[in-house]
Amino acid sequence: MPPVFHLLLVAADPVLLDGLDEWLRTSAQAPCTRVRCDHAAAAASLLGREEFDLVLFALDPAETAGADALARLAAAAPATPVLALSARDDESLALQALRAGAQDVLVLERLNAETIGRICRYAIERARAKAELRGIANLRLVEGGAEAQTSPPKVWIRLSI
Repeated sequence: MPPVFHLLLVAADPVLLDGLDEWLRTSAQAPCTRVRCDHAAAAASLLGREEFDLVLFALDPAETAGADALARLAAAAPATPVLALSARDDESLALQALRAGAQDVLVLERLNAETIGRICRYAIERARAKAELRGIANLRLVEGGAEAQTSPPKVWIRLSI
């Protein structure tokens, strides 16, 4: 049985929240519990009190501070992946969202229950793998001390003549 993920859905539009909720409820790709939030400030506060596996954040085209709100969410829970959702396919908006901390930007018209479930699951697994690799790297630095930080790797070559 796949794990059940805990997701935070952030969107000012209640119709969009309903649609996301329905897609995720019916997706076999990512069984999950969902918490809905209608604005970024409340979501950032919630991230400080509760642990989530993923945040889905709808970029509001009317809100000029969308990237700033996204950056606050990413800063509130740095280990939690954030997927930005956009109503339009806009490369500059997508780049702003990525620079603000989004792991990916999804165009709403290209999504359905199957794809969003798979994308969420993959984003969570990427974040877990990244955290695990970071932990291994930190362990190696601690075990190796200063030498691990400054010495180049030793390479031995055996030649048979």
